[in-house]
Amino acid sequence: MKSVLGAATRRNIVASLAVTAATPGWAWAQPVGAEFWLVRHGESFVNTAPDPAIPDTGVSYPLTTAGFKQAQLLADKLDVSPQILTASTRVRAIQTADAVALKFGMEMTLAPELVEIDFGAAGQISDKVAMMTEVRRICADWLLERRDAGAPGGETLSLVKERYLPFMRSRLSALRAGPTPGVFVMHGALMSVTGPALFANVTPQFALTHPLANCAVIRGRMTPSGPICIDWAGATPA
Repeated sequence: MKSVLGAATRRNIVASLAVTAATPGWAWAQPVGAEFWLVRHGESFVNTAPDPAIPDTGVSYPLTTAGFKQAQLLADKLDVSPQILTASTRVRAIQTADAVALKFGMEMTLAPELVEIDFGAAGQISDKVAMMTEVRRICADWLLERRDAGAPGGETLSLVKERYLPFMRSRLSALRAGPTPGVFVMHGALMSVTGPALFANVTPQFALTHPLANCAVIRGRMTPSGPICIDWAGATPA
């Protein structure tokens, strides 16, 4: 289910939330030349002080002060209004995208298909270092095709792809060729583990060895055979 927020409503909602983290086939004509950005949200409290007792749902982890600055820098990178702006329903993604929306006076569409991976029991480990180690191990296993399963109670890689890839195919196919990109604000693990399935020129090893920092941008371009990655947060796939 998606929702569209007007500028005034969006400001009020986001402000209140802050107070309270193998290439697919393309069977239809592609908008050749259209560009798009996949953006990881800015730094949030899920990055600096995650609490396993607090579920990572919509309003749990807003941006930090540094995250708001990163979001503004993201908006500053855009010289023209994006043709579409879509964000995950997590507040940290909404707040990141909102810097772009407010700069250009445009609407933001929310999409639950873009939320972060549910890592189940791995995401509930109380020790932050141990938790991140287990999450990274799951992502590495997925990228290297060692297994499909995640931690108990969490998503499998198949489930992640089933919710994410059809949504992205639909949205990318609707883009128009030209200088204005589509912008999608989401989450780092989701971007990394699905990169090889979305982009024809991204290998699992490349995604594994190029982690994405907060507010990192992956730039893509549509080709006759589907999307390719033209810049992965400053690195270029072969």
